[in-house]
Formats: sequence, C-alpha cells, structure tokens
Amino acid sequence: MNDSKNFLIENGFLVEKERRLLYFNLKKRQHSTIKGEKLYNHLKEYFHYLEDLIEQNFDSQNEIESWEEVFTWISLFGLADKVYSKTKKIPSQQLAIQAGIPKQLIETYKKLASFLDSFSIGFTYASNSMNSSRSCCV
Repeated sequence: MNDSKNFLIENGFLVEKERRLLYFNLKKRQHSTIKGEKLYNHLKEYFHYLEDLIEQNFDSQNEIESWEEVFTWISLFGLADKVYSKTKKIPSQQLAIQAGIPKQLIETYKKLASFLDSFSIGFTYASNSMNSSRSCCV
C-alpha cells in the first residue's frame, strides 16, 4: 500500500498533507489532484465496463484484443467471483465460440477465481475509501 501511495504522490495523482497541532504531528491526509481524479474516473469507467461485460456473458462483439489482459483487470478489480459464478453456468466450449475466450484460459480462471479475489484489495480499497469529499486515495 505504501509503495502504491508513494507512486501516486510522486507522479502527481495524490497529495498528502500532515495536520499539526502546536508541535505535534497528528495525521496525514490525502486528497486527489485533478490528474488523480481523471485516473480514478477512468478506472471506474473501466470497472463498470468489465461488470457489464461479465453480466452480458462476455458478449463483446469481437472488440477484445487480449482476453488475458481483460482477465488480469477483472482480477485486480475484485470481480473474479462474478466471473466464476457466470462461467460455471455457461459451458467453456460455448464461451470459447461465443466470445472467443480461449478454453484453457476459462478453465484456469475458474480454478483460480477465489484465490484471485482475496488479493484484489487495491481498487476496492480506493473505491470504498472515496466519499463525497474525495479525501482519500485515487
């Protein structure tokens, strides 16, 4: 988490300020920059796109260039369980024909789904931390 936070600060996506009272450092507070807001909104749009893709049984009208990349992002966003729930209802053969997803990728992903979701805290943390004042992470 600290490496990610430091990367965001160093690259102008996040600003961190320390609140002080007299001579005591109280708490560090972060807020997004305009650049950080744009990144967050872009990631959130992609998150919703992936949710819709899963909901529509991966029907993408051949717009997906790399299913491996899509499944990587699905994992990072904590959507692996949704994929597992959907893919166990649809035969791998049908997904391979309908969406062009390699059958081996589907089978491997089914086996790893629960494991992958347990490690996808980054975006979920940021998403849950965002409130109306957007005082946290990007």
